[in-house]
Amino acid sequence: MSITWPELDGFISEAIRGNIIQASRRLIFTHCNEELEQRGVYFADVLYNFGGTGLLIKYEEKFFLLTAQHVINSHYSEPQNESPFFTNALAKSQWDDLSKLLYPIRGWKIGSLIESDISWIDDEDIVLVEMGHPMPGGYPEHFLDLDTPGDVVCVRQDEFQEGLIFLAAGYPIEENHVMPAENGEHDFATNLHRVTYPGFCAMENGKPYIRFEREYTHEEMNGLSGGVVTNVEPNAEQTRWVGMIQKAGNGTLRFYPAYLILPAILKYRDAQTYVIDPAANLVDLEMQASPEAIQGRKEFNEMIRQMGECKLLKQNSGEV
Repeated sequence: MSITWPELDGFISEAIRGNIIQASRRLIFTHCNEELEQRGVYFADVLYNFGGTGLLIKYEEKFFLLTAQHVINSHYSEPQNESPFFTNALAKSQWDDLSKLLYPIRGWKIGSLIESDISWIDDEDIVLVEMGHPMPGGYPEHFLDLDTPGDVVCVRQDEFQEGLIFLAAGYPIEENHVMPAENGEHDFATNLHRVTYPGFCAMENGKPYIRFEREYTHEEMNGLSGGVVTNVEPNAEQTRWVGMIQKAGNGTLRFYPAYLILPAILKYRDAQTYVIDPAANLVDLEMQASPEAIQGRKEFNEMIRQMGECKLLKQNSGEV
């Protein structure tokens, strides 16, 4: 099948607007000078950004953020407060209240469940961060839904070949500054600017990576780690997950293939875990895995989603 350049541009644009790329999220880090017990309420004294992207996933009716552990490690060695970072619940560019944020609970070291002979695979660098439940008005509209059979399809190992068009998406630092707020009730302001980079599949010893026509520097792409890679299909609904970004620069991008990550996500409970929010210690993990608990979360998620829709309808109609 022959494709014209305008048609290809259209396919790429549709893929960028598609669910997989829209499921990528920015990590925003905080620092609190006092513990919650001392202050009495949660408060972030400092909002900052050394870069970092994640991919929002729902599995067993929980939301997770798939990202690179080095993104978290580069910001802090020990959490300074109960929510040392958060992410935007919605894919749209901004948020207007705290209900549109998701907060981390614990990390699952799923990289340890992956066996690979790819030289740039670091199993300690792949982490699945369990997030708290969304709030009304903040139920995500774009995420990879592993609870729906067939919703997430990845490019198989035997399908990689030279010349395939891939898209890499994330939040580069240079496009996502944190700055003091000039007016209003907030001390800091930031923007959410996702950037998508088209490139071509290249092979090294039979293993895929991305090569760009332009020599993007590490500084330009710094912050994409943990971001998403997809392919491009004539039908945007058939776009498939290719992988998670490891690092980029000098005109190339390395990624962890999705065909390795997806099976590890599905058995994440076999991985070691670490606590981010101390409230995680109040939860019985075995009980959370029961069919009854999963069904309960499903009903809760549906209730939250519907409450958000009602809230939006009232806002649009001018009701208080």
